[in-house]
Amino acid sequence: MDRVGDVNGDAIDDFIVGAHQATPYLNTEAGEVGVFSGLDGSLIYHYEGGYPYETLGRQVGGLGDVNGDGVPDFAAMDLASGSRGAVNVASGATGEILYRIEGTVHGEMFGSMLEEVGDTNIDGCSDILVGAPWYPVGQEHPGAAYLISGLDGSIIHLVIGDCEINSFLGERGTGIKDLDGDGLRDFAIGDTSADVNQVRNTGAVYFYSSRDGALIHQMAGQQSEGMGWSISAPPPGRTDFPWDVLIYTRPPDLPPGDPNPGAIGAFSFDPFLQISPNRISAAEGGAVVFQHDFPDSQAGLEYRLLMSTAERGVTTYSGLDLPLAPSWQLKEFAYGQPAGFTDRTGFLDSQGRAKTTLGLLPGTALPVVGYSFTFASVTLDLNGQPSLSSAPVYLTIDP
Repeated sequence: MDRVGDVNGDAIDDFIVGAHQATPYLNTEAGEVGVFSGLDGSLIYHYEGGYPYETLGRQVGGLGDVNGDGVPDFAAMDLASGSRGAVNVASGATGEILYRIEGTVHGEMFGSMLEEVGDTNIDGCSDILVGAPWYPVGQEHPGAAYLISGLDGSIIHLVIGDCEINSFLGERGTGIKDLDGDGLRDFAIGDTSADVNQVRNTGAVYFYSSRDGALIHQMAGQQSEGMGWSISAPPPGRTDFPWDVLIYTRPPDLPPGDPNPGAIGAFSFDPFLQISPNRISAAEGGAVVFQHDFPDSQAGLEYRLLMSTAERGVTTYSGLDLPLAPSWQLKEFAYGQPAGFTDRTGFLDSQGRAKTTLGLLPGTALPVVGYSFTFASVTLDLNGQPSLSSAPVYLTIDP
């Protein structure tokens, strides 16, 4: 069961229910799916599997608006194509099937997770996170997750779990707010059976960039903790939650009646650096403002704004990892005085804040039209050693 959103225009969110073992018209476990009114529980849409053991409704999910008509849509998994799995995406406005996506690899169980991500590729339509926890690589089953375009069902990114173990990545996941400063929503995937740093069954949650599918961050549990049984984040557009992601941790293989209920952790990601705007016209020029906002413990410390190329990478600076790829631009910012910046270095105020401004005259940035650059802020302790680094932010130069 999952929340769909308001599909019948009564201003009340509706919901979808799957019954994959239902036997309509004597078709054993063909499965059924219903969409019901959140106001009174009445049936809005109804679907039935057409073949024995199709198990339509094995997984269901609300997807947000994937076709741009202003009405939230939904999806249901089935096994009509065998253990590859398939996902049927339906219009919330009319109930018609918009398209069907079938798994590409035998046995992967494509569709075992269906989650709304939000618009990650700026085409005006919400995209879909689809899990395939039995995705095979050779004899192993590392699992995988697909980021799917809601507009046409094409694959945006494919991320694969650890090939050295049967990690079954893709059983749990969610869309999440922008974590890497590129202005796009990102996504998180859980792996309850992961072994991290050679510690058994810690479980883990992996955070990926929707820009290029790269791993941004990893969180792991303790031994036999099984982190990642459930992952939840505020829906797109909601900024009034005090947390960014909820993660349910439950030790695996608990015997029936075990009193250990597990635990839910609430986590918040603070980037320490904001940029506005994140795109600027080279022909028109203008001002770009960087807001540094570090914890109060950093108040009064020196800060430096650094820049590198848009290529992903990490540079270690006196033991502190900076989210910047090694480049000549980084060296220039670290040791030189790049033009156009005001207060690129300085000292944080009593609240750990500061502001840097980049002023670009019309035509100044024409040689780098089409390029993007990565910025990060770093604080220095009283001995001049790096203390904290911000998350990266990105600036793109348009014509």
